[in-house]
Amino acid sequence: MPKLGQLSYKYDIKFCYFSSFFNLLTSKLIEEKTDYFKEFKVPIPNNNELVLDSKDFLVSETDSKGRITFANDEFCKYSGYTIEELLGQPHNIARHPDMPKAAFKELWESVKSGQKWRGFVKNLAKNGGYYWVYATVFPFQSCDGSKGFVSCRRKASALEVEEYEKIYEKMKREER
Repeated sequence: MPKLGQLSYKYDIKFCYFSSFFNLLTSKLIEEKTDYFKEFKVPIPNNNELVLDSKDFLVSETDSKGRITFANDEFCKYSGYTIEELLGQPHNIARHPDMPKAAFKELWESVKSGQKWRGFVKNLAKNGGYYWVYATVFPFQSCDGSKGFVSCRRKASALEVEEYEKIYEKMKREER
């Protein structure tokens, strides 16, 4: 019977092969992106909140420059974009203007130095709505040697949202 460490290694290898294969497929799509992506317009925010289900788990992967190379169905569902619309776009396509620049500065400093970053994020959907998540972002190296970042997100609780709305409002005021 295999040991637990052997099982996780086996699944890591399978994920690595899947990720490398997916990266090969999507890199071609990114290279061939249409003029639509060049003319992309940022949605105008509104007050329509999209609330994640407690079982939802949003995942996306970017290249080293922050361009989306993978997004799972749940990320597409809440962001309102199709996978074709997301591929090749900068991940900040989902950045809500209520988010302080300092939060993302901290995120990028952390992951570019090889560290994980965890925090609460208010994201902007294609329809102008928004959704709150608790995100974990970490550096990633695929089996093909390409480097990038993976972001895994879950629902933020109402209490967490309330707390971070106040924190981020204060940070935004201090940015002005």
